[in-house]
Amino acid sequence: MQKYLFILQIFLFIFSCESKKIADEKQLDTLRQLHTSDTGITTDGILLQLNPQMGGEYVFESRLEQKILQKLDTLSSETKHNQRIVYFINFKEKDSLNNLVFEVKFKSIEQNITAQGLSVKANTNIKSKDPTPLEVFYSTLVDKDFLVKVNKQGQNIVLLGIDTLINKVIDQMLRRKEFQGVEKSLLSQIVGSFFNQNELRKGFEKIFEIYPKEPINIGTTWTISKFVNDPIPAIIVNKFTLKSIQNDSLLIDLISKVEFQKEKTKEGEPKLIELMGKQNGNLVVNKLTGLINKSELKQQIRIVYQIPPSTQTNNKAVKMVTNVTTVFNLSVKEISK
Repeated sequence: MQKYLFILQIFLFIFSCESKKIADEKQLDTLRQLHTSDTGITTDGILLQLNPQMGGEYVFESRLEQKILQKLDTLSSETKHNQRIVYFINFKEKDSLNNLVFEVKFKSIEQNITAQGLSVKANTNIKSKDPTPLEVFYSTLVDKDFLVKVNKQGQNIVLLGIDTLINKVIDQMLRRKEFQGVEKSLLSQIVGSFFNQNELRKGFEKIFEIYPKEPINIGTTWTISKFVNDPIPAIIVNKFTLKSIQNDSLLIDLISKVEFQKEKTKEGEPKLIELMGKQNGNLVVNKLTGLINKSELKQQIRIVYQIPPSTQTNNKAVKMVTNVTTVFNLSVKEISK
């Protein structure tokens, strides 16, 4: 039974780390021409879209606080995961298709994972005399940069230069004494388990996928849905509402539903019998740049598996209940010039 708990802990750790089609550009161009001014304020409301100042530099800070409670028959466990990442983002240019290109540079990373028999800590702001491989990886990652390309509606996010970044990190790590004699392929596999390009892209989706297709006013509600396939197929439906306007700040409420799609299981395998997910939060968005100034999202997930009888379950069917509580905070500040 401990084996099932360990596997699900890893499964949920991956899950904690989350497809809309691109809007028709001709329709958006027409909308801009008819309604938009340089500030994004229209005769019909506010056309909220990504509109950073050329050469603008920003400090992004994201914080994750997560608790996973699991119970399998008479066994129970708790896992806590806290993470803080700070990085600089520099708006570089618009490409020929009017997409926005940002340069992203990691500045600091903190991570703390505690579970039964497990404790993982890393902080790039503190130098360790005997660093763990994770600490070495994160410290080597600091000050490395890559590019993010996104359209003005916050969609079609593409990360550029990630492969080059990872190769730089691995080559730098291999020059350290701790990794003398380690094969590059093995180190690449280890790094890949910590630094996943797809998970990184999902993080930017949380930052950018907030923009409505039409101008908005106080009380306007819009919905953005997306399909995710990993680790469990699900449709995430995000419902945004503009609650108020304070100077250049838009105060937006968010209510989300996670609609899981149950997969067929083979006889003798654990069966998924209950799934529930919800999320709510609030955002403060700059109406001129379209960037989130501050947000807090709270997520709750409940997963119940039916484990078939086996020698590991004392030849009886048991339930494995998992409750996940996650708080995600984001703040963005423009660097004074």
